[in-house]
Amino acid sequence: MNFVLALVGRYIFSARGDRLFGFVTVFSVIGIAIGVAAISTVQAAQNGVISQTLAEARRGLPDITVRLERMNFDAEPSLAQFIASVPGIAEALPFVEGQAAVSFNGRTEPVLLRGIERAEIIDMINPRLTGNETQSPKWLVVLPGNLQEPLEVFVGQRVEVISADGASTGLGWLPRSRGFEVFGFHDQGGVTPTIFAPLAESQLYLRLKDKWTGFAVTLEPTARVDEIRAILTDGFAELGYTVALETWEDINVVQADVFRVMKRVMAIVLALIMVIAGFNILASQLMLVRDKRMSIAVFRSMGASRMQLILAFVTIGFVVALAGVTSGLVLTMALALAAEQTGLTIPLLYLGVDVAVIAGIAVVICFLATLYPAFRAASVDPAIALREA
Repeated sequence: MNFVLALVGRYIFSARGDRLFGFVTVFSVIGIAIGVAAISTVQAAQNGVISQTLAEARRGLPDITVRLERMNFDAEPSLAQFIASVPGIAEALPFVEGQAAVSFNGRTEPVLLRGIERAEIIDMINPRLTGNETQSPKWLVVLPGNLQEPLEVFVGQRVEVISADGASTGLGWLPRSRGFEVFGFHDQGGVTPTIFAPLAESQLYLRLKDKWTGFAVTLEPTARVDEIRAILTDGFAELGYTVALETWEDINVVQADVFRVMKRVMAIVLALIMVIAGFNILASQLMLVRDKRMSIAVFRSMGASRMQLILAFVTIGFVVALAGVTSGLVLTMALALAAEQTGLTIPLLYLGVDVAVIAGIAVVICFLATLYPAFRAASVDPAIALREA
């Protein structure tokens, strides 16, 4: 091992070393450093854009929606208490919902009517009235902001909410409708435009008295969706309920798959960039083997084994890779601090796991790039090399 370390120091740190090899080595270190920093920053930008896009799409939506299969829950407070007691769940609120349409001035738009606690609606639109819910209209509704222009409706005006569950009369089937006062507009995400109305009034309107359609579950920031899903499924099974749990990814499968494919494709492209940096190490190592062929033959004739030479050249490549990766990580932190201070419009979300994986891939690629030159050095025949010299 002492011989291997001495050989590594001789070839890397010797003042009389080949200047061209030194230049290529420095260039390799710079290339690896720039590659690690660039890949980490691009990955952070992609994470930030995806996170921002998901946040816009999921704004105001629950992390998990709990429903009974083909029926509704009985309005039992113990069910909400059970869900809220699960570690990792911040809040569990009951809701009712049904298909409907909003009509105003001859214009009609299909919507999903969701009934939630009146306090939630007040807090959503006018937090100053929290605790004074009696000051709000009894039959109020909050419309999506993107329906304000098509309906040409404003706060305080009365709209007709038409239920898909009508009644059969002597004149045929007639839809049910009721007037709701527009209390405000929301900008929550979701595929279907959703209007919000107080839970009690929505239960009456949708004919779901003493029933709940499901629960909107909000998780703690550190909670894992898959673990909570499994706990809720098992817990409701013990209570005799067969539930269906939906997350945003379950409802928007196509969008979720697009984001996953984007990350995978970008990871492959960025890995290819790091492969290019690995070729620099390969070239510098081959130059070193060619330039030091004579000294390698001398060491072999003095008793150095093939394995010692392989270890020496692999160590040289590893030192170069480690220097490049370390410099790249320092450069990545500098870029992160600069981005934080300048306030870029594109959010950068650096994840420790991503940076660690990138650094690991860089080291592995550089290690693989050293194997061929190392075996070339070990295969030098001392008799032939000395005769050719």
